Amino acid sequence: MAKESEKDSIRIRMNANSVHNSDDAFSAGGSWEKHGGPEQTRRFARAFIAKTKRRMGDFASVLDFGCALGDAAPIFRADYPKLIYYGCDFSRVAIERCRSNYSAMGTYFVSSWDELDSFWDVIYCSNVLEHFDNYIEVAHELLTHCSTLCIMTPFIEQRAGQDLKPDGVSFHVATLRRNSFDELSATLNCHVQTLTLRVYGAWGGGWISEAASFMRRLLRGRFEMPPRQIIYICSR
Repeated sequence: MAKESEKDSIRIRMNANSVHNSDDAFSAGGSWEKHGGPEQTRRFARAFIAKTKRRMGDFASVLDFGCALGDAAPIFRADYPKLIYYGCDFSRVAIERCRSNYSAMGTYFVSSWDELDSFWDVIYCSNVLEHFDNYIEVAHELLTHCSTLCIMTPFIEQRAGQDLKPDGVSFHVATLRRNSFDELSATLNCHVQTLTLRVYGAWGGGWISEAASFMRRLLRGRFEMPPRQIIYICSR
């Protein structure tokens, strides 16, 4: 048991996604805003709703797990006006700013994945689980707090041609594939559906970068751009 605890301790130290680093990033003028985090949040939320709305229909309550500065709230409210929206993040700085900017649109609270104590129709988890090397454990716990868990992550993201892993510096520490959450089907008897997509102008570069990538593929005779995001809809 002591040996396992030591492994966990090393794993946590190797993961750059600490509360301290997150608080710094989400501070006013911090790296989250400098790198266009709020706009990425909005783009991901719009893409998610466009891709899933006909499959999911209406739902009464949603928890935006890892909500950052809450910029998905107005996107969800626009498409689901009767929605009861909740947002949580383990960064107190992020939650304070959510309450300041979007208090009329939802309820916000500080929580990690293993501290939740309520139940929602849907948990929306956008571009969060690639920050966890124990993403299966996190998803398993989230599914005990909802009827449907919607996970959105980068699709087969690699670094120098290798799958991601904690290195003490990088924030993305896991590479996700189509079958990454198949284990949930067996352990929780849930159905896992996957949808791939490309969210232009978000994760991986802006429009100029996308255009350059498209031209390179065109010159090689490849006309379709590969997906860079994947949605997992886990329903119990």
